[in-house]
Amino acid sequence: VVAPGRMELIATIAYPFPATVVAELIGLPVEDVDQFKRWSDDIVALHASGRPDPQAADVAWAAWQATRDWLAGLTADRRARPRDDVLSILVNARIDGDALSDVEILSTLVTLMTAGHVTTTGLIGNGVLALLSHPDQLARLREEPGLKPDLIRTAVDEVLRFESPFPRAWRRTTREVEIAGTVIPADAIVSASLASANRDPEQFPDADRFDVGRQPNRHVGLGGGIHFCLGAPLAKLEGEIALGTLARRLPKLALDGEPAWQPSITHHVLQSLDLRW
Repeated sequence: VVAPGRMELIATIAYPFPATVVAELIGLPVEDVDQFKRWSDDIVALHASGRPDPQAADVAWAAWQATRDWLAGLTADRRARPRDDVLSILVNARIDGDALSDVEILSTLVTLMTAGHVTTTGLIGNGVLALLSHPDQLARLREEPGLKPDLIRTAVDEVLRFESPFPRAWRRTTREVEIAGTVIPADAIVSASLASANRDPEQFPDADRFDVGRQPNRHVGLGGGIHFCLGAPLAKLEGEIALGTLARRLPKLALDGEPAWQPSITHHVLQSLDLRW
């Protein structure tokens, strides 16, 4: 992409990079990744607005059926011809002698594929925008000889804190609990704002400042406890590679217009980000 001097980041790098990586890891045909993205987008759109939408439900159901048929064919292939990939591991896994059901394999694959690219795409896009919006912090990355790996690593964590791609999570209470004078009953659904926690001034000095060298950085951008993101090491590595490569290869990188955000209550990710250099 260097020669043309401009690009739209999300479609050119932020989406295809993590989507290709996770597809190869799982064992899905890379040439089908764009089709899966369209199905995935249709499924995610069902709950993105937070409002019931019969038409969106019909579209999501059709996308789910198409996804199910596609993955069922791949699962049958791995049963007959196992390979060195995650799909073959799932097909041949045994827990106390029992194999995973087709439904369990299907739901796991959809979760891995969707979670494996949506939030990482957001991490890359949000990270580039945050760096370009804070040129002093981008300069810090470039001042380090060879882009010091430790600083790139802390920069990725700061993006996850400052511009969390997944800003909220839903949990069910196991007992009655009181928070700030409000009693939440047992067995209630709670929407927890991870983005708000990541700006908690009691946890983060100068919490509204973007600091690529922030340490310690105990953010919850990847969840926590038993719900901590399974793919966290992979997502962080992809973020380090993408942000580090762009900072190193494109020293005159700049915004080329206003960023466009996806309308969603579940994700805080860019729809498009035009760049020039």
